[in-house]
Amino acid sequence: MERKQIFTFGEALWDCLPAGIFLGGAPVNVAYHLSCLGEKVAAMTSLGRDLLGNEAMERMENAGIDVSYVHWDNEWPTGAVKAKLTEKGNATYQFLSPVAWDRIIVTPALEEGCAGGDALVYGTLAQRSEHNRKTLFRLLEKDHWERIYDVNLRPPFDDPKLVFALAGKADLVKLNDDETFALSGLKAGEDDLQEAVRALAEKTPAQKICVTRGGEGALLWDRTKDSFLEEKGRTITVEDTVGAGDAFLAALVGSLLHEKPLEECLRKAARLGEYVATQRGAMPAYQVEKIPGFLE
Repeated sequence: MERKQIFTFGEALWDCLPAGIFLGGAPVNVAYHLSCLGEKVAAMTSLGRDLLGNEAMERMENAGIDVSYVHWDNEWPTGAVKAKLTEKGNATYQFLSPVAWDRIIVTPALEEGCAGGDALVYGTLAQRSEHNRKTLFRLLEKDHWERIYDVNLRPPFDDPKLVFALAGKADLVKLNDDETFALSGLKAGEDDLQEAVRALAEKTPAQKICVTRGGEGALLWDRTKDSFLEEKGRTITVEDTVGAGDAFLAALVGSLLHEKPLEECLRKAARLGEYVATQRGAMPAYQVEKIPGFLE
């Protein structure tokens, strides 16, 4: 099977958890899991010239991520975030600012090098800086690749105007159920999730919208058929949810790019996301054939 060339754009940072510090940032997490799944993946991000930056670079290289697009920032430090976990394993975040990933540099030569890319994965957080917004929107004007928007809202960096501008460039939008209701204008508990997805679809040209629902599973809407697919969640013991959504997205994107049936794409995404939620940190080591239900 031909490996796909996928690029991720956005934050590289260290998650400071009660159990220790772990390399993360949603785009880097996605890149890690895409590499584990056998795809060619390059991370567009920036690191500070410091100890944490050096360690992040080494770990990305060891994970098989192409670091040719990683910029070294001589002024700002490597990003870090303090994450607090609830009793259910969910996380809230406090981000340092300014940090290296607020200034991602993609030179004309690097842009030329990504001309053969199959997909570009991006999120909301890294667009908190004007510099990154300009760089990303320039990349999103290119139509040679699939554009995947992982909404992943992190207050206070969740301006709806920016979110819809980013969604307006996407072929696939992935978000969770809370974000879906918030952006659609409908209310959880009063309105149906599918109605919220349809309302959101009217505000973006995306061909597919995928909604993760925690332990309840996931929902995928396809504009071509105006149809919904649902994958039920399986019972697991949660260690922490950090990075579970990123693993979900990696499996979904990889499967979609290989034109697998949508049911298979959604199932693989759900199983990998569940597995990561049973592990500590966003980048556990694994072999896909040993993930329960992944290769069914």
